[in-house]
Amino acid sequence: SSDLQTEKMGNKNVKDKPIAQSFAKNTNYRFVCFKDYISPPKFINIDFKEMEKNLSGPEYDQMKQNFEDLSDKINEFMKEEYEMEDRQSVNTKWNLINPLLKVLFLVEVVLIFVFTLEAWISRTYLQSLLYAFLPVLFLIILLAFGFDYFFGTKKMNKRVNNKIEFAVEAWNLINEQNGVFAVYEPERWKGNGMKRRKIHQTLNLWKRDLLCNINTI
Repeated sequence: SSDLQTEKMGNKNVKDKPIAQSFAKNTNYRFVCFKDYISPPKFINIDFKEMEKNLSGPEYDQMKQNFEDLSDKINEFMKEEYEMEDRQSVNTKWNLINPLLKVLFLVEVVLIFVFTLEAWISRTYLQSLLYAFLPVLFLIILLAFGFDYFFGTKKMNKRVNNKIEFAVEAWNLINEQNGVFAVYEPERWKGNGMKRRKIHQTLNLWKRDLLCNINTI
């Protein structure tokens, strides 16, 4: 299955690289650092460096075109998804909540600095700091981590991911004779603690002989 192959490709012992790779990103901003979440992410700027090393001539041109067609097809699915009423409603709310989170975080940093300085100067306990810190921190955590739960974005993500995975499987059947295999990975979190970071939706193209080696690990 594609899930199993994706899991094995995530093995740290595997140093091989996909021959093509792209990440879906939202490059639209409402203002400075505030993204416009109503706009769908897109697979752009595909990295074909490894493909250039493995293929050449007409074979390279054809495979490059085929993979670009697949990424365009996925972009169409995401555009359709972001035009759906429930998705637009949620993303409109997130356009308001996300800037609020950033402002609250900035306020939190200022409060921590001010009350820590006050406690140090007056040599009092940090009780006043906790009173200022905890309510705002709780609100930030509630908004940031409870959004998916309260607004059902996980269900929407599953809806569009199923469409994308079906398209990728169909593409793989057509291109099986070309010795390549595409793998789509949904948006996910990687790492733990302070090293935890969000990984954008990923579209990789692997050589089938490479997949055979990976599946033996």
